[in-house]
Amino acid sequence: MVRSSTVAWCHRAAFRAVIGADGRAELSFTPIDFLRRLATLIPPPFANLTRYHGVFAPNHHLRAAIVPTGAVAPTESSRPTSRRRLDWASLLKRVFATDVLVCDACGGAMRILAILPDGDASRAILEHLRLPTEPPAPGAVGPPEPGCDDALA
Repeated sequence: MVRSSTVAWCHRAAFRAVIGADGRAELSFTPIDFLRRLATLIPPPFANLTRYHGVFAPNHHLRAAIVPTGAVAPTESSRPTSRRRLDWASLLKRVFATDVLVCDACGGAMRILAILPDGDASRAILEHLRLPTEPPAPGAVGPPEPGCDDALA
């Protein structure tokens, strides 16, 4: 490095280092390279930001001599529980703001009687209730109601 106010070019032309008369170094970056270097400082999600090295590291063989004797060892109950998945009714309530387990007519609680993954069983139930068993054709949707464009704007 040059110890004057001249510019010292590095092997990459993305930045330049200027060393002043008082010995301070200043770096000048291109905007893209500055953002690239800044982005590398952002930690990954859910990463621990505190790192311990040497005898304070969790697996060092002398850590037992450093840690106070009154320290509480982590137990199974002190560990955070894993995030559980939401059931389908909670997901529908969160996305569409409607509770599918509440009756529209009386407001009472509904319960799930059965889950029918097989198409034949659900077709038989729909035929018994005299409801259509086939989905409507894609072009069978009516024209938009007046004022629908105002809701999208």
